[in-house]
Amino acid sequence: MKSSLIPTVYLAGPMRGLPDANYPAFDAARDRLTSLGWEVISPADLDRQAGVQPDAEGNISNSLLREAMSRDLPKLCMADAIYLMPGWRQSEGAFAEYNLASVLHVRVMHSEETDGAIAP
Repeated sequence: MKSSLIPTVYLAGPMRGLPDANYPAFDAARDRLTSLGWEVISPADLDRQAGVQPDAEGNISNSLLREAMSRDLPKLCMADAIYLMPGWRQSEGAFAEYNLASVLHVRVMHSEETDGAIAP
């Protein structure tokens, strides 16, 4: 169980096949949500911490993808909300994360929402 009183949000969006694995968009979303009072779980940050290095096209091997998902999904299970970034519907990983969040009745937020709508 979470020890922090700060609500936690998990970022879900496309990574594979995008330049820099879309890390800049994840960083911008993290910064926006942090400024609104969220504790943010970013798969991009988790990848960097684990030393995952996507290739120039933002791709990783299937074995690294499995490692990343096995690391990331338990963190989603503990989150208060999921934040769906642009392009999430075209991302197999983000779509899987959305489905898991739905099963767990986790609050769903979209990047298009105003700051007031996504405040904790």
